[in-house]
Amino acid sequence: ILMPDTISLGSLSLPTVPMAVIGCLALSWLAGRLPLRRDRDGGRVFSDLFTAPLLPFLLGWKFSLLITDGKDVLARPSMLLYSTGETANLLIGLLIGFGWLAYKMIRHHPRKELMAAMVRSWGLFIVLAVGLVFLFRPAPARDRPEMPTVTLMMESGERWESTEAYGHPLILNFWASWCPPCRAEMPMLESFARDGKLGEATFWAVNAVNTEKSAGAGRDWLTENDLDVPMLLDSSSQASHAYGVSALPTTVVLDAQGRLVARKTGAVSRSWLTRTLREARKL
Repeated sequence: ILMPDTISLGSLSLPTVPMAVIGCLALSWLAGRLPLRRDRDGGRVFSDLFTAPLLPFLLGWKFSLLITDGKDVLARPSMLLYSTGETANLLIGLLIGFGWLAYKMIRHHPRKELMAAMVRSWGLFIVLAVGLVFLFRPAPARDRPEMPTVTLMMESGERWESTEAYGHPLILNFWASWCPPCRAEMPMLESFARDGKLGEATFWAVNAVNTEKSAGAGRDWLTENDLDVPMLLDSSSQASHAYGVSALPTTVVLDAQGRLVARKTGAVSRSWLTRTLREARKL
């Protein structure tokens, strides 16, 4: 089941997965807290214990990028802020978070009612999290949606059609020079595109020209930062609309038949690209 990457509320685009996780946490907290609503002290201790693993999880999740994508993070530390990494990063964060929770539980020796509330709330969260993994799992190759053909302009002025890439996976990174996460991930994308990991796949940086201060702002920024990536110009937002791009940066990966494998809003990591390309090659 290929779920939308973002939820659009007017002009505001919210990432679907973090919003879903926040919703699951809220429901799990209510499941444990409501039975303790008449016990003010117990409710306070429960809330303290329930929120205890959140900061360790966040720090473990983010700083685990130093393990999975250390070279890129050291070259561009802002990747720690903008990149969400891969499934392994989330698992590392969860291990650290629940490890801290276990320490806090041992230290507080919560009474039977509090222990039951914690088991009930985190048990519900685990069930809901498993459901999210099912909902947001990659679509099987046979169920991938076909994407429309788009026509863009190359910097040379020649027309480029997405059908030209058929036969091999295609990576399109929609970006703009004013966008901080776009700037953070671009050096990694350039390195990934020329280090041989692409194989027969094709990579293009698609500049959202109509959001730039000038038509050449994208190329000027790349030149100033000594970056050389193949670039397409989406002057009318035709490709952005066709591929469901609602915020920048967004990376779209298509398989050899032009079907959608993944669409990710926000800075991507090298580990995410590597895993998604493996998925794109499955027929």
